[in-house]
Amino acid sequence: MLSIEAFLGKGSSFLSISSSLTLAAISFFYIYSLASLLKPTVWILVNRVSYYSPFEAYIFSSYVDHAIVISGTVLWMTLSIRPNLRFFFTIVYGGIALISALLSPGILESLTILTLPIIISLIFINGVISNKFLISDKKLVINYLSAIGIGTGIIAIILSLGPFYLPGDTRIQIPNFAYEIYVIFSSISPAILVLLILSYSVKIISDQLIVKVRTLKKWIRNDVILSKDTIRTLTKIILLLLFIALSVILAVIPHEKAINVDKKDVGVDTHYYVKWIGMLLKSASIEEVLNQSFVVIQHGDRPFSLLFFLMIADILPSSNYSYIFDNIPIILGPILVLVVYFLTRELTSSDTASIFSAFLTATSFHILVGIYAGSYANWLALIVGYLSMIFLLRSLKRTTTINIAIFFILMITLLLTHIYTWSILSMVMGVFLLILLKLRYYERRSVILLLLVLFLSVLLDVVRMIITGAYSGIGYEISPPFGSDLRLAPDQFATRWSSLIDTTQNYYGSLYGNFIIYGLGLYWLISSKLKEVSTIFLIAFLSIGIIPLFLGNWSVQTRVFYDIPFQIPAGIALTYVYRKSNGIFIVMPVMIWLIAISITDVSNFYFVPPS
Repeated sequence: MLSIEAFLGKGSSFLSISSSLTLAAISFFYIYSLASLLKPTVWILVNRVSYYSPFEAYIFSSYVDHAIVISGTVLWMTLSIRPNLRFFFTIVYGGIALISALLSPGILESLTILTLPIIISLIFINGVISNKFLISDKKLVINYLSAIGIGTGIIAIILSLGPFYLPGDTRIQIPNFAYEIYVIFSSISPAILVLLILSYSVKIISDQLIVKVRTLKKWIRNDVILSKDTIRTLTKIILLLLFIALSVILAVIPHEKAINVDKKDVGVDTHYYVKWIGMLLKSASIEEVLNQSFVVIQHGDRPFSLLFFLMIADILPSSNYSYIFDNIPIILGPILVLVVYFLTRELTSSDTASIFSAFLTATSFHILVGIYAGSYANWLALIVGYLSMIFLLRSLKRTTTINIAIFFILMITLLLTHIYTWSILSMVMGVFLLILLKLRYYERRSVILLLLVLFLSVLLDVVRMIITGAYSGIGYEISPPFGSDLRLAPDQFATRWSSLIDTTQNYYGSLYGNFIIYGLGLYWLISSKLKEVSTIFLIAFLSIGIIPLFLGNWSVQTRVFYDIPFQIPAGIALTYVYRKSNGIFIVMPVMIWLIAISITDVSNFYFVPPS
């Protein structure tokens, strides 16, 4: 493993260290300069409401930041370019910068924006020609950028925890650079999400480009196979316990008195569950409880969820059902972390990828949106659905009676836990099995048997609808009930982009706009091998979002995207990065930033009316 000394540049030349430090500093200031010029619309969650505005901020000021970027570029050229070309580049660039500063601030601003593209172009040209003219160390630059990321991430965590150790309205006057940079890049999260949803087409095109363009092939690998690996059992247990603790902490923070001063409900739907369970508790008989659960409440779309929450309400001594259900995430979060770990393990046979996926689950929008929206039935169904996928994968590898039976039981449980989640996950599994049937990756008998189990769950859904009049999962998917906020129709195509903006950056506290997880997912997509079973499974899962992307409104999109495990491809991508020589120091800032952003988000789940 890379040592701290080597990470900081021990053994490298003074010029190499100096030029790498300079380039890392330029990059940090450049982000603010570019964003303040382009003024992208950023969405910031403050006191439960997402506020939007054009980004206009600098680290110091417009003039000082531009001066640092330009003078840093001159210094980088002086340190990095070979002596025979150094004079030409530094004099030309420095002269233009000086004249621009004297003539017009606008020209200086434009020159500032061009600095990083110029540097990247020089590095790219230097990489593809035989006569090198730069003294550069790409790894050192990445190391120093990682160090900046670690530092800003730790500061962001300290600032986000401010309400717990600062009295009253005291504020630390330190900019939260990590969060500011996060919201800048989150403005492109809708575009990244589109690429992930169109994953199959993107993968085909990217593979062809990499094969045809030799330069790309040199810089990007598109055939990485995730090799099997194991981690010591004690290490895995400790890490999983830490991630479980993180999910619990995130669920507890919005309820703390320092945040939630008058103990308001955090989950939007919490009061609905209080009402529904109250109806069940008032039932005069078991028959009435079953009728309420399977037919009356929400037209019978979540009977097992209601019975599960009724059991919890009956077991716990407290009669404050609002408090009980609002704290359900403390139970559901850790279970989801564990289930995603085992699903990734079954899918990849990699302990490392599974551990990273578990961590990403703890900081993912699945848990954050679940807390914010009170999507308890969806959340519970997601756990059951992912469990069913584990046994689907096991049944493909070992078609035993017990595996098939457990898969069937879990599918029926999923159907009765949350009908909408069942319909989405059933389609994913059906598409995945049909692809495997065509490619003949597994025994034909095993695949057909699993398809038959899926068909039986659909048949049960139809029979249940006919007998009880409850919502049908398939019918609900094709034609949402009258009065619902769901809109799935051709007329939604005209507003597809604005709907996606609403999904990722406006509604649900902008929690769907996590560009870090989406960006890691895109890296996995480009790097992975298309014919791997894990890649086929994940592409089938991502592609389920195509219909709502083009024909659904924000409500349909959020429901479908909530069921997609974006954290699994992101976890595989982190594994690719981790296995590089300096990978641990790249992974660390990513993990720290995700923790910082998650704490910042949950600390803003309490609503304060604007004054």
